Amino acid sequence: MSRTTRNHINYKTGKLEKTRDNKPRCQCCCNPRHSAYGNKKEKLTMQERKEEAVEIYSDERLAEFAEGEEEVEISRIIVEERIVDEMFSDIGESKISRFELWFLLKPYWWFRDVKYWFRRQRQKWTTGFPHEESWDFKSALANWALPRLKHMKDNLHGYPSRLEHGMKEWNKILDKIIWSFENHDNEPMPTKPENYDPRCKMTKYDDGSTEYEHLDDRPWDLTECKAHDKKVQEGLDLFAKHYNDLWS
Repeated sequence: MSRTTRNHINYKTGKLEKTRDNKPRCQCCCNPRHSAYGNKKEKLTMQERKEEAVEIYSDERLAEFAEGEEEVEISRIIVEERIVDEMFSDIGESKISRFELWFLLKPYWWFRDVKYWFRRQRQKWTTGFPHEESWDFKSALANWALPRLKHMKDNLHGYPSRLEHGMKEWNKILDKIIWSFENHDNEPMPTKPENYDPRCKMTKYDDGSTEYEHLDDRPWDLTECKAHDKKVQEGLDLFAKHYNDLWS
């Protein structure tokens, strides 16, 4: 059997070629040049590959690459430029209404709803739950736990013994936990500045992209959002702290 045929068989079967000392060698830092894998180029050890990568991605080379990117000018032609009432307000212009679109696609949506229902049932039979609940686990967990927490609070028979104020304190803790599960997705909107101008400068380019630039660039007030997030996190922390106490 020729050496070329033997190398081909070793490659297909996943066997490593044996060298003259009758020891198989892998393509690592031991001696990759005796490996049965690789192309006609010189085979490098792991250390040599690391040195080559460091050289390619060195700071100087990256700096040169960044300078080259700055020199390249993005050639886009402005097709349209105007002021719109607010961001994305131009999307619905010169298009059919949502009602007309819904009426045209109604049979299609019916088919998708039926198909989606069968897929959910199949997932329940195979894994015990629809897979969408793992994609949005926090909402699925809140929807599952919320009615059970409320029922437990309405039918309490005791409280954790380490609480100083007894049942009164335990009720307050449960109220905070329930509030967090109810409002974790109800974050308030940031407060706009006084006399805020929602108009935007819209710029369309020949490549189909659109850019919006606010005429009023004053920052919005995020105080309510931060206070809401802090209150939600307080209830979730209490849920984790008293997880072993959630039984009546």
